[in-house]
Amino acid sequence: MTDSVVQKAVDSNFADARTFAGRMSDTAKYIWVGSFGLFYTALMADKPPLKDFYDHNKHALLIAAVLGAIAFVADAAKNYSGFVFAKELYNFLLTRVAALPPPANAAQAQANDAAIMQAYNAEVAASRLPPLNQRLLELSQICAAISAVVILFAFARYLHLFRYLHLFP
Repeated sequence: MTDSVVQKAVDSNFADARTFAGRMSDTAKYIWVGSFGLFYTALMADKPPLKDFYDHNKHALLIAAVLGAIAFVADAAKNYSGFVFAKELYNFLLTRVAALPPPANAAQAQANDAAIMQAYNAEVAASRLPPLNQRLLELSQICAAISAVVILFAFARYLHLFRYLHLFP
């Protein structure tokens, strides 16, 4: 099996995955740290502006902190799941390549490459880790987004921005 076939297999499933996953992970981490930091700071405050903010929005801040923590844990589980899948797939490819006889000519080399790609695609389709990884990503991003919206809601409520719309007294 040629290196180009292995590279094509890796590129077909993991193109730009590192950059994309890194940005998504950073978003979840920032929201978790921000929501937890805001909750803890407001909880410990004893001076009027921040204490009033906490007293007025304690449930929203707690919900935001919990959702941020869920986003962080789901993101960490997603990263671990992806690592396990990549490790299993790498080992699978190594054993498949080692099991093939050396090609005698270009046609046999192409046949070996096609067999490896077919086995690779079947292994990816049969694995339970990519769907799990996708669900963990969705959970992480949904929790992070809701956490951010709850914090925005708390600030808008504290600043009485809803008073003009006659919503949420």
